[in-house]
Amino acid sequence: MSCFLQFGPFEVGDAYKTAWNDLLKRTHIYQNNMKKKSLLAMVGVVILVACGTAKNSSPKVEAMPTQGDVDRMQSKFPGMTLDELYQGKQLFESNCNLCHKLKKPASEPESEWKEIVPRMVKKVNSKEGHHIDEAGQEKILRYVITMGSVEKS
Repeated sequence: MSCFLQFGPFEVGDAYKTAWNDLLKRTHIYQNNMKKKSLLAMVGVVILVACGTAKNSSPKVEAMPTQGDVDRMQSKFPGMTLDELYQGKQLFESNCNLCHKLKKPASEPESEWKEIVPRMVKKVNSKEGHHIDEAGQEKILRYVITMGSVEKS
């Protein structure tokens, strides 16, 4: 192996060749390991960010109540207001995703929602820092029944 230094070409002995080759191999292995470690670190960050945002984000239900929904349901829920439907939607979205993905209001019939909502409110109320009173439970129930009947029609 020939090397060219400032003073001109000269021959490197076998010991130096071996040391030089070992150094090159280690550098190459080190660079490959660093690339692998960097790649694994980036993949880990992506997974953590994806998992973290899924749980912390506040999923929204597409069904937005309108005055038409209130008018349509006056016979079933006399005196219900659009503001109450909005509050029911907000309570539904902010509490029902604590333990599971949000269901679409049309995913269950009215009779099922009447059983599901009280049971789930008890579960939410058992969590520290969360409380839904009877009025809030009724708003959630009215929201899912009202909006569920819209999606089916």
